[in-house]
Amino acid sequence: MRVKEGPVIMSDIPQKRCSHCLQWFPATPEFFCRRLEGTKDGLYSQCRTCQNKARTASALRMKAKLNGHSHTRAIVVPLGTSEQCGCCGNTRGNILGDIDKVTREKYGYLCARCYQLVRDFQGDPEKIRKVLDYVERTRTNRTMSIPVGT
Repeated sequence: MRVKEGPVIMSDIPQKRCSHCLQWFPATPEFFCRRLEGTKDGLYSQCRTCQNKARTASALRMKAKLNGHSHTRAIVVPLGTSEQCGCCGNTRGNILGDIDKVTREKYGYLCARCYQLVRDFQGDPEKIRKVLDYVERTRTNRTMSIPVGT
């Protein structure tokens, strides 16, 4: 049996896999940004699409770090330690790091219970204040009546 020779289907252009999306693309500047040094082929390891997404996300994080119009970074002093809850002072159980999902700034450390409360209220101070107001209105005015002489 004789095999017919036809046109070569494989491209002569070397292929490169994006380190982020794991897809294969031609290793050309059309699909990968040029890099001055550090790689054999002179191209970044991420495809242009993934690199643009990473740049946009980084720009959003930097923008979120700015404090209003003063263009200075907001300083967040973490509360608590990795051994003590910054809210209730608990030292037992899991102490979790509470961080901003956008800027990756650390708010502080919370025990599992306090962390769950913050998560339940999405960290919204107004929601937490409303619950505190409710608890103060309904729980502090009640007095326990103990029968005398029994």
